[in-house]
Amino acid sequence: MKGALAALAERWRDDAEVLRRCGSERTAALCETHAAQLEAAWRAYLFEPLSIEVAAKESGYSESRLYRLVESGVVENAGKLGAPLIRRAHLPRRPQRRTPSCPAADRVAIVDAALSEMRKGR
Repeated sequence: MKGALAALAERWRDDAEVLRRCGSERTAALCETHAAQLEAAWRAYLFEPLSIEVAAKESGYSESRLYRLVESGVVENAGKLGAPLIRRAHLPRRPQRRTPSCPAADRVAIVDAALSEMRKGR
């Protein structure tokens, strides 16, 4: 699981331990159930088979590129021949393109910051 979700499940288990020591067995069991449900939902999300169309939107790769990756065996086919599916956990992720900085926008931000500092000094 990802950091924040794993930490939440762990916190619920820690809460369950404290509650159990205080004699609240039923509430402790409920905390543990919630932690287990969170982990199960995360696993279901990760291993959900996606159509190539949905996989393309999530990964940033084109549908044709994903078809080629499945056909070549680089990405596991969770579907069947002729109707490929890709599990979310197996999606390749296309690196995000960095947008070049706009010098004009940078200058405006610098001027705004300077004016703000000057106003504070009055």
